[in-house]
Amino acid sequence: MPWLGPVLALTVVATLAAIAYLRPLRKSRQVDARRLAEWGRPKGRDPDPALVGVYHAARVSKRGGAGALDARTWDDLDLDAVFAFLDRTESVPGRQVLYDRLRSTTHSPESLAAFDDLAERFRDGPFRLRTQRWLEPLNAQSVYWLWSLALEPIERLPRWAAVYPIFAVLMLVSICLIPAFHPLAVVSALGLIVGILLRARFGFRLVPIANSFRDMVRLLNAADRFADAPELAEELRGELKARLAALARVRQFGGWLGRDTGGADLVGLFIEYLNLLFCLDANAVMLAVAEMRRRQGDLHAVFETVGSLDAALAVASVRASGLAWTRPIFAPPVAAAIFDDVRHPLVDECVPNSITLGSPAGVLVTGANMTGKSTFLRTIGVNAVLAQTIHTVFASRYEAPWLSVHSCITPADDLQAGKSYYQAEVETLVAMLRAAGSENVRLSLFDELFRGTNTLDRIGAASAVLEYLVRGSTPSPPPEPADGRTPESAVQSPVSGVPAPEEAARPQIVDGRGGRCFVLAATHDLELVSLLTPDYAVVHFADQLGDNTLQFDYKLRPGPTTTRNAIALLGVLGAPQEVVAEALGRTERLREGRRNPAES
Repeated sequence: MPWLGPVLALTVVATLAAIAYLRPLRKSRQVDARRLAEWGRPKGRDPDPALVGVYHAARVSKRGGAGALDARTWDDLDLDAVFAFLDRTESVPGRQVLYDRLRSTTHSPESLAAFDDLAERFRDGPFRLRTQRWLEPLNAQSVYWLWSLALEPIERLPRWAAVYPIFAVLMLVSICLIPAFHPLAVVSALGLIVGILLRARFGFRLVPIANSFRDMVRLLNAADRFADAPELAEELRGELKARLAALARVRQFGGWLGRDTGGADLVGLFIEYLNLLFCLDANAVMLAVAEMRRRQGDLHAVFETVGSLDAALAVASVRASGLAWTRPIFAPPVAAAIFDDVRHPLVDECVPNSITLGSPAGVLVTGANMTGKSTFLRTIGVNAVLAQTIHTVFASRYEAPWLSVHSCITPADDLQAGKSYYQAEVETLVAMLRAAGSENVRLSLFDELFRGTNTLDRIGAASAVLEYLVRGSTPSPPPEPADGRTPESAVQSPVSGVPAPEEAARPQIVDGRGGRCFVLAATHDLELVSLLTPDYAVVHFADQLGDNTLQFDYKLRPGPTTTRNAIALLGVLGAPQEVVAEALGRTERLREGRRNPAES
């Protein structure tokens, strides 16, 4: 059977070909299955803020420092942790664009609607999987610096680099003339040695440039696929195609510079021989750099588009996680700010709370330590930022004007600058007071203002600052009731999501400079209640003793706190009874002294 040998050979070849085809296919299906299983879950990665944030820093620098959420507010709201929770991206550009989106204040309701449309398109499972495959090559470490090719000035090559095109022309002429003048063969051989030396001279510049252009080609390859994706809007695809067409020449140079030079096949060796003979790498760099200077805007637009698609993919995953969320409704500047059933995305089994900021424009949040005051402030701030950056809030309803968010929650000592905790806090407050004259509607969040100084100075300064923010001036405080009790008008609170009747009848407080400010201030100083009536409503988080410890339900309630469990906890935990009794007695005497200063 002479045909048996060829049949067996063909069978072996076919089997090996099938294995070569099916193995990557099987691996691809396994990766897709993992992606489907992980959809809606946090990635659990620990991004380096320096690498992720460098693109945002560059963009802010180009704008002269404008258009960014201030660092104090970013840290107060722990938005690095929020970013890590939201980061379900598949690529470095997506990660950097998402981070920049969270820190930027340059968005508008119209741009957010467009971003929301992108996120909704990733409800389509097959398109989502294809997108994840397209973005996967953009995860290399070197891609973290790809943005610099589009934003930073491209360094000009030294004048001596002109020797490379001259050398290439001379070598080409020499080789072409060898048939007519054979001694030129020796010149060509020597030229190869000179080419090696010139390549070494240029090598230190070539490696970083080659990496950048290699990553650029990966980005453009992904953009090609999005430009042909029927699931995306025609306008977006048309814009991408126009940008890609403008980048065609620089892409050709980038493809050459970013080629794989590690192969040992004959074709690869021949190409590298030609590269040395004509200094092709150096000449390609010169041409690519010249073209790139003209096309940086196009490359940045492609980077932003691909990154935004990946950021929208991450937001779609967050929305599919099972957490209750809604889209924000942006109201006119004179409207109230309504937060219904608002939750913090990082708090497991977070207790929802509701509040309306309007009339009055300020709210004092009272309660003992650990009751949830600071978390509530962060919940409001985080959701206001998310509403205005990713068009997603963790609440049943969010309806508010466009807000400029600022906070002073956890100021700290600045040892390098030689600033105390108190000075750092005061500098933050002074900046906020100076900004109070802007036309933006502001949301200001405070936790225990002036905690670094004595009680009298703290209460006096805090009341003046808080009243100025909602009024634009510091009128004389209203007289205290003769019996020392808190006025009824001060304990009304919009905690149900709708202002109390007394508050609804109160006119809007808009300062005389054209701006407007909503203020949430957590405090232990109940004296502020009477000093800030009627500009501030009062709410509280309660606590109670049980099982030898304090218990909290984290529910926001109207009125100031009435519990005094901090001292009672001393007794529960074993302090001598005489110490507890003396603490209660002294507290009562201090309280009475404040009510009747003349008698004390």
